[in-house]
Amino acid sequence: APPGQATAEDMRDHYRKVQEYQRMYVTLQDDGSEDDLSYIKLYNYGGKVVTNRMHGYLRMRIAQFLTTIHTSPHVIYLSRHGQSEYNVLGKIGGNPPLSEPGREYARRLGEWVPRNITVQNGVMVKARLWTSSLQRTI
Repeated sequence: APPGQATAEDMRDHYRKVQEYQRMYVTLQDDGSEDDLSYIKLYNYGGKVVTNRMHGYLRMRIAQFLTTIHTSPHVIYLSRHGQSEYNVLGKIGGNPPLSEPGREYARRLGEWVPRNITVQNGVMVKARLWTSSLQRTI
């Protein structure tokens, strides 16, 4: 089969695994009877995600990881923040503002993204931006 397309054997194996999972797992109820539990529900491999009582660093990291699982190829763009005032001084960390070259980088990146990521072949596509809350990244 071409890359990205499942063979008949792949499909049989997938359905066998689903049947095995269905035999062992119990579906969480939507009637509120399990609202005291902490859980993450994924629908259609992350097409929809429902979390309940997810508090704390580790639980949120697990939720974040599960929401990024995809069964089809996709593109991920990574960008570091532009030069900060601390970078100019040879420092790292902290929460400094961007330097003038850093602001120019941010401006150009802000122009590039709509032209190259959110519009493909003239059609708007879904895109998600994850960023730190530090001022050098916003």
